[in-house]
Amino acid sequence: MSSSARPTIMIVLGATGDLMARKITPALYRLWHGGCLPAQFELVGLAGHVYDDAGYRQWLADKLQAAVPDADRAMAEQLYAASTYTHGRFEQPETFQKLVQLLRERERQLGQCANKLIYLAVPPLHYKRIFHGLAESGLMVMCEEADSGWIRILVEKPFGSDAEKAEQLDLELGQLFAEEHVFRIDHYLAKELLQNILTFRFSNGLFEPLWQRQYIERIELEILETATVAHRGGFFDGLGALRDVGQNHLLQMLALVTMEQPTDTSANAIRAARAMLLTSVSALPEQSWRGQYDGYRQTPDVASGSTTETAFRLPLQIDSPRWQGVPIFLTAGKAAGENRRRITVTFKRPERCLGPNDNACRYNQVIFSLEDDSIAICFSAKQPGRTFATEPKALRFVYAADLPLSDSDEYERLLLDAVGGDQTLFVSTAEMAAMWQTVEPVLTAWQTDRVPLTIYPAGANPFIPTSA
Repeated sequence: MSSSARPTIMIVLGATGDLMARKITPALYRLWHGGCLPAQFELVGLAGHVYDDAGYRQWLADKLQAAVPDADRAMAEQLYAASTYTHGRFEQPETFQKLVQLLRERERQLGQCANKLIYLAVPPLHYKRIFHGLAESGLMVMCEEADSGWIRILVEKPFGSDAEKAEQLDLELGQLFAEEHVFRIDHYLAKELLQNILTFRFSNGLFEPLWQRQYIERIELEILETATVAHRGGFFDGLGALRDVGQNHLLQMLALVTMEQPTDTSANAIRAARAMLLTSVSALPEQSWRGQYDGYRQTPDVASGSTTETAFRLPLQIDSPRWQGVPIFLTAGKAAGENRRRITVTFKRPERCLGPNDNACRYNQVIFSLEDDSIAICFSAKQPGRTFATEPKALRFVYAADLPLSDSDEYERLLLDAVGGDQTLFVSTAEMAAMWQTVEPVLTAWQTDRVPLTIYPAGANPFIPTSA
């Protein structure tokens, strides 16, 4: 029997958490409703809350109703009909023994071994315990037949808290799973706009010849939020903004906008090109800025004297013939006064400006904006009238207008690709190691107070914008 014809069991560890409620449950429903999941698909949940199978199915139904109010109840019941649940704590070996017994019973009823997708929907602090639990439980060797289907694992970011811990976790993970079975999630990679960057660059002769240091002035990547840390105080205080969005989202965005053209569109080729770019990136810690919004230390579960950054601005450089000398900035911040998620590529001004003065020729920019899934090309044009005055104009392509709503949910794409075995939108070991190597010197500089922590007013943009 081919692997694709086998039943597939998705095992969610942390099956009653926020991620399961808000992202995974609605994504699974939409995939099931669209006929995208295997015909024999089952869900097995594991978490600390005590439910029987019926109680857990009701929990799923309630969370789906909250996330997708117009969900087809009959279709949802089909998806959850075979869902099962067990409870336990990850530090207790018997928890994983119970899970194995449950899976064995499901496979006995199915009459064959099933494909297994293990999703770690838990805080990263549980990863090491879970890896040990999986290894010691026998789950990885449940089926003895030669063609016993696949076992894959999905892990959320951040993977580790520094380069050394990330490497240790990866070694333990590698003892359980081959690299082709490990799917490290950075959900930004599944955003349609970011996927479109490679097509925009490498499928259009209009842009790629100019995509280099001879013509580009600087590149800025931003994730600014009006939201505070809110109820995530305990989780965020152990990370900080750089680990939360810099080490992963922003660096992956940078890889897409600056990488060399991959040899083809395969997952291996694209991930190799991203990794090659990331290994050439280095930070300038002493020139960085870090801040914390006023009132952060009063957030529940945040240490009273916390020095965790809620915002940062980090200059980078890329050691490659294409980008040598081009300034690059990563910027992120919470309670920053506006929501702005974008990549701005600013081109150099013409050496000779045809106009009444130097201001007639503005900087051309290409802006990839995640707020509205748009790509804008900004340029100067002549104002109507007798004079030679110029004004800024933009050509804008709004990607979201061409997308069905369900296709805009990155978790649908990630789950579908994990079931299908496509790793294009997942982070490789080489990428992960390179990203940690980039931010490690910055974290060290901050921890040793070589870069002071600035307190900025909540609700105000702490950054001085670079003029264009």
